[in-house]
Amino acid sequence: MRPQRAAQATGRRGPRWGRYGWAAVGTAGALWLGVLGVQAAPSSQQDVPRPGEPPRTGGAYWLGRYCAGCHGARGEGTIIGPALAGRPDGPLSYETILYRVRQPLLLMPDFPPELLPDERVREIADYLASLQSSP
Repeated sequence: MRPQRAAQATGRRGPRWGRYGWAAVGTAGALWLGVLGVQAAPSSQQDVPRPGEPPRTGGAYWLGRYCAGCHGARGEGTIIGPALAGRPDGPLSYETILYRVRQPLLLMPDFPPELLPDERVREIADYLASLQSSP
């Protein structure tokens, strides 16, 4: 018996979602897509270290938090993201890094000022420049 005729024979047309089933599916989809505007806690609350943790400041920390996943722990580059440190053409300038952070290319996510303020980008750029000059 074909599926269409089987559904007609049982009187059911598809999965039984109940009264709130489709609402749950729609809400889950909206949350997944970010339609409802649900966001993480503000970054100032996330940056408070727990007791015993090192301070969450400095270019090395911010590079590790925002960039290392694609560009490597020391900015050496990976298959996903190009090298940020150790470049043959010299270190990237703060202005270049800030521009790319705000206007990303290809797969790179954008980092609005609310997420990654200019001061943190400056710390990352200074840290990358220090890596460039170290042997």
